Amino acid sequence: MEEPQDLILLQRQRVYHVDLREILPTSTVYGRDIEQEVLRQWIVQDCCRIISVVGLGGIGKTTLVGLITKEIQNSFDYVFWYSLLQAPPLAVFMERYLRFLSDQQHTFLPNSLEEQFFLLRDYWCRHRCLLVLDNFDTIFQGRAHAGLGKQKELHIR
Repeated sequence: MEEPQDLILLQRQRVYHVDLREILPTSTVYGRDIEQEVLRQWIVQDCCRIISVVGLGGIGKTTLVGLITKEIQNSFDYVFWYSLLQAPPLAVFMERYLRFLSDQQHTFLPNSLEEQFFLLRDYWCRHRCLLVLDNFDTIFQGRAHAGLGKQKELHIR
């Protein structure tokens, strides 16, 4: 049986991989304590697979999620923030995300999206990952997201 000191040492050696270069600078959010707590619980405790934060433009959705992401990032092996505001091609996103998950070790990625998704699923099965797709609605407005597992939606007013 491991001694408590050994366990503490193992926890300190855990390596976190974080790419927040596209996140907007955030300092604080006012009047969103309930939303912050709900998001924190859904992500860390409930292990929700998909959370959609929706609301009118300019009310602080990105700021709120950015603040929570920075706060809880050490609960994950990999944290990746990606903006879809300019609707980049899926292939561009997949290449960047897979290279990030592989610590830049995958120099040759599979050609087909199906093979890339299998590789992505493999990483997700082996590691606790947080993927934030900011402005997701710009490319999938009005489409259903059936079959994606446990989902929650937080409406910001």
